[in-house]
Amino acid sequence: MKNSVNRIALFIIIIFLSIVAVYSLFMSLSYVMKLTKQVKLQTETPKFHIAIYLPETAHSFFNSMLEGAMDFCEEEEIALSVHELDENSSQLFAAPYTGADGIVIYSFSDTKETAEILDKIAGTSTPLVLIDHAIPTNKPYTHIGVNNFELGCFIGEYLFNEQTVIFPLIVYSEKSPGMYAERELIEMGIKSTASYKLFDSILCAVTSQNMLDAEEIVSSILSTRSRTNTIIFTNEDDTLAYAKMLVEQNKVGTHKIIGFGSSDAVKEYLDKGVLDALISVDSYQLGYQALQSVFEICQNGNTSSYVNTGFDFLKKSEDIQK
Repeated sequence: MKNSVNRIALFIIIIFLSIVAVYSLFMSLSYVMKLTKQVKLQTETPKFHIAIYLPETAHSFFNSMLEGAMDFCEEEEIALSVHELDENSSQLFAAPYTGADGIVIYSFSDTKETAEILDKIAGTSTPLVLIDHAIPTNKPYTHIGVNNFELGCFIGEYLFNEQTVIFPLIVYSEKSPGMYAERELIEMGIKSTASYKLFDSILCAVTSQNMLDAEEIVSSILSTRSRTNTIIFTNEDDTLAYAKMLVEQNKVGTHKIIGFGSSDAVKEYLDKGVLDALISVDSYQLGYQALQSVFEICQNGNTSSYVNTGFDFLKKSEDIQK
């Protein structure tokens, strides 16, 4: 009997040690493969060096955009240098002289000075790609972004089908300069499809870089423009701040709210019925496709002059609407 117990104990020990050995071997192989990949990346010469200029990436929209750009660079073994822009895009003055093989820019500014810098970049034959909004220049470049007239048409059509009378407030933001720069296209699209249900001019407001001023600005406008029945946001941070306020102050449903964003946090407000609809722009794809375009120019000498990354227009579920 004692021998049988000893055999069983020995068998269990052998099985346990075998499992430990197999696990150790697996972990060692994983580490070796990871180390080999790192050494390969460090020793291989990058195909190209691309410089990307983005606003402060603390904002979720630009952080996701940078992730897309970095992922493409990793896939294609491209060296990427990241430059952070201020509200005046003053750091751009050095862009024509970086020696980069290609340049990608998301500019706050569309001033004459900015356009002149872009012309200098293009004048050096350096491939240039702009993200999110076009800036008039004398030289050609590639533009990556959303067709904002088409976006305005979707918003207007949605409102036309949902409301008898439309008194909209569009909340633009310095945190999303591309949308603000092309506000005329957005409003033109809304007017073209909302038609005769728009009884007044479209009311507009602009929030600053402050992450929390959406509530104060919108509330101030609503106190004097009581007929406003629809609020349209063009920035995710503003959407989240205002949606949180609606929940905390039990004001959900007082206005039709069209939010902006693609994160799980903002989609949760749509799922819960705090938002009536959501404009979802994939900023990751903006970054990814911008790098893909500049890579194609570097490698092949050409790419499409305009890439429409599209958008999703999401509505709250039917069971919430009832």
